[in-house]
Amino acid sequence: MLPATDRATRSNSGRLYRLPLAALFVLLMLLRASAPAVDDNAVAWCRINDGPCRTAVQNLIVSLDITPRPVMTMRELSFTVSLLTTAQAPVDAAVSVDLTMPGMVMGRNTIILKSRSAGRYEGMGVIVRCPSGEKLWRATIDIRRAGRTVSVPFLFEVE
Repeated sequence: MLPATDRATRSNSGRLYRLPLAALFVLLMLLRASAPAVDDNAVAWCRINDGPCRTAVQNLIVSLDITPRPVMTMRELSFTVSLLTTAQAPVDAAVSVDLTMPGMVMGRNTIILKSRSAGRYEGMGVIVRCPSGEKLWRATIDIRRAGRTVSVPFLFEVE
């Protein structure tokens, strides 16, 4: 049997390890609660070379079109986003397209769109060529309106 001082030291050292682990657990739970929820199923798969892509989010139908087709890298492209609601097409939104590659850092590529008519926003941009040859891209449509932002991601492949 261990002397009482050794038992106390052993008991305290176990507590010392538990305290940082408990603090780490609490910190991770707080970070998880404060981070926006990401639903992998919420990303709409888009066959952009077949025509515009659509998805619905928060009483809003969002359509993305990229032309000319086929959509290729290193070529100036026209990006068109159309917004429809159950009431009327919004005319007061600030809309942008953020182009990223899933799982790869390609630098910032944001296209600011201008309102052309009720619910229709357009802009020009270039999808850069990935040195690895990957062709899968994510276009996240950010719609800022009345102090709120709605982000709508679409996945698509380029030629």
